[in-house]
Amino acid sequence: MPKEIGLCLLVVLQGCMRYALAQAQSTLTVQIPAGRIECFYHTATQNVPFELEYQVISGGELDINLAVRNPNAQIVIQEHKKNDNLHRFDAAVPGEYQICFDNSFSTFQPKLVFFEVFEDRKETHAAEFHQLGINGQMPVDAVGLKVEDLQNSLGKVHLNLEKVVKSQTVVRHFEAVDRVILESNFDKVNTYSGIQTAVMVVVGVVQVVMVRSLFEERSKIGRVLRGKQARTFT
Repeated sequence: MPKEIGLCLLVVLQGCMRYALAQAQSTLTVQIPAGRIECFYHTATQNVPFELEYQVISGGELDINLAVRNPNAQIVIQEHKKNDNLHRFDAAVPGEYQICFDNSFSTFQPKLVFFEVFEDRKETHAAEFHQLGINGQMPVDAVGLKVEDLQNSLGKVHLNLEKVVKSQTVVRHFEAVDRVILESNFDKVNTYSGIQTAVMVVVGVVQVVMVRSLFEERSKIGRVLRGKQARTFT
C-alpha cells in the first residue's frame, strides 16, 4: 500500500509539472520612437489559443496604433490610438503572427509600450494528464482516486494561479503608469520652482541696488531715480 501511495504521489507531481508548463508567456517593454513602426513576431501552434495584452506606459497622450497579421499576411486586429487592450486568438492558422505597434502619427513623442503574449496549452496537457500513469503499470484508481478528480483539482489550482498572475500584471501596469506620471510631475515642480526662485533672487537684487542707489550721490542710477522724483514733485 505505501508503494501504491508513493506511485500515486508521483503521478500527481507529474501532473502538477505539466500544468505548470501549460502556459507559455512572453513579456516585453519596448520603446516605439516617434514616426516609427515596430513589429514583433509570435509563432503559434495550430489550435493552441494565445492572448495579446498591451498598455502604453508613457509618452504623449498614452496612445498607440496596433495591427496584427496572421501567417497569411491578413490583418486580424487593427486599432487606432488605444491606450490598452486584450485580444484572444484561436490560432486556426499556424505560423508566425506579426504584431506591429505604430507610432507614426507622433512627431516628437516616443511611446513606452508594455505587452505580453500568453499561449494557453492547458487543454492539450489536460488530455495527456487524463491518460497519465507510471509506465502504464499503476493507474491512479488503484488507491481509490480518480484521474478526473485530480484533473479537476489541478485545473482549479491552475485557474487560480492564472488569476493571480493576471491581477499582479494589472497592478504592475498601473504602478508603472503612476510612477511615470509621478516622475513627470516631480520634474515639472522642480523646474518651475527653480525658475521662480531665480526670478525672486533677481528681483531682490534689483530692489537692493535701486534702494542703495537712492542714497548714493555718485550713483548714476540714483541720479536718474532722484531726477524723476524731483520732476514728479515739481
